[in-house]
Amino acid sequence: MKIRNGFVSNSSSSSFMIRLNDKYKNVLDIAEDMIKDRFDAWRNYDDRDEDHPLETLTYDNIKRLRKNGNVNIPIFFKSTNYDTYIMKLTDNYVFVDTCNNIIWGASDHATYKIPDEVREMYPDAVSDYGEIDLNAKRDFEYYHIENGIMAYPTKEYKSCNKCYDELWVINGVTYCLNCDWEIVSRGLKIEKIKKLIN
Repeated sequence: MKIRNGFVSNSSSSSFMIRLNDKYKNVLDIAEDMIKDRFDAWRNYDDRDEDHPLETLTYDNIKRLRKNGNVNIPIFFKSTNYDTYIMKLTDNYVFVDTCNNIIWGASDHATYKIPDEVREMYPDAVSDYGEIDLNAKRDFEYYHIENGIMAYPTKEYKSCNKCYDELWVINGVTYCLNCDWEIVSRGLKIEKIKKLIN
């Protein structure tokens, strides 16, 4: 049984720092552990099989990142009420912005204080009520672990008018990766073909 400490806000959002260690040597180690927790939680709700297509695709993308050595790429994935962003801020610390509706094993390694080396880089960061507020998370380009693509969040949070998913920016164009996925996917295939031709 896991006992969660530090989540004292009434919000279901949660954010914390993890110091890299023997268990979590990089961003991908943290993301993979959290993704496993997410799928375990989802299976408890809908009896989803382990070979569900989304799970298979996600783990294939993790293997691809590991094989290519992209272990510290900023990562985004869907959670529950709030989505999950994981990014390396310094040589030693990774920032996780997520939802506390899932019991994350990674939170056992969390600190809710802003380390000095992070404070030096992000002087406006705030630690309050068991959460860390770091607006700089919107400055990173993220690897969407389910889609296998890179995208930027909008500078200020914006959601889709149809499905309310967060909007993302790819090559300067804003998309909903849920409603606009066919357009995005087709555009990425065309870009790949252009690169092969050139």
